[in-house]
Amino acid sequence: MYDFRKFNILKTLYEILTGVGIFASILLSIALTSSLWLLLPLVISLFTIFICFYQYKHLSIKFKQTHVLDAFKEINPSFSYVPDKGFTKDEVYQTFVISKGDNYRSEDYLSGIIKDHKFQSADVSVFTTSPNTVTGFKGRVYKIEMPSINNNEVYIMPKMYNNLSFNQGLKKIELESMSFNQKFNVFASNSFDAFYILSPRMLSRIEDFSRGDIRFMLSYQKNILTIAIDTKKDYFNLKVFEPIDASFIIEIKNEIKILEYIITALQK
Repeated sequence: MYDFRKFNILKTLYEILTGVGIFASILLSIALTSSLWLLLPLVISLFTIFICFYQYKHLSIKFKQTHVLDAFKEINPSFSYVPDKGFTKDEVYQTFVISKGDNYRSEDYLSGIIKDHKFQSADVSVFTTSPNTVTGFKGRVYKIEMPSINNNEVYIMPKMYNNLSFNQGLKKIELESMSFNQKFNVFASNSFDAFYILSPRMLSRIEDFSRGDIRFMLSYQKNILTIAIDTKKDYFNLKVFEPIDASFIIEIKNEIKILEYIITALQK
């Protein structure tokens, strides 16, 4: 049983102090024009906000190093979890599952073996800041070693996906599922490669993952299957003003279920 009481107490404390500091800083900034004596209290308020932000980040890392790591080890002792590590830009962009942006961040790296397949996964966020900040992708990227299919490439992308540089020299493949064709574009050198990857079970999984605003992108290059699921959230970071509870452990178990579903669907 996981005991989150200490983390919840510290988390709430930092959130309250940050809120008080922000409120005080606003009032002091307004009043500063009439009294320079308020400059020191303003500096103290701003310093308090900075310290609380720093401590909150440190608390989040500590939480990952203890409870999140323990949860993964409980599922499979062979798993390796590194909170401050992720995929490099080249590792992700070269698979074409995500369009490039001005800012890139990746963390919460997990690796191991599931159903005899080696895998890696990590949180990835991509932002474009000009002229306004737009989130291009925020979710989880998975890399799974799969049997080779003649080293040919296969890409499955949502209809409105804008990353068109990958499909040069590839054919657009129409599948038997009309509902899938309405939501996704499939590109491959030939139809055999696409049908090898996209079994009926895999088509069903992709459609299940792509409910609502969630986007699902997939690429197969050589023997590596890369999957990007755009969920618009960080998976293992602490949520502001939300208590730490069993939902964190549920998210961790869901991470493994997703990998198991994908590998099972691809197995012949």
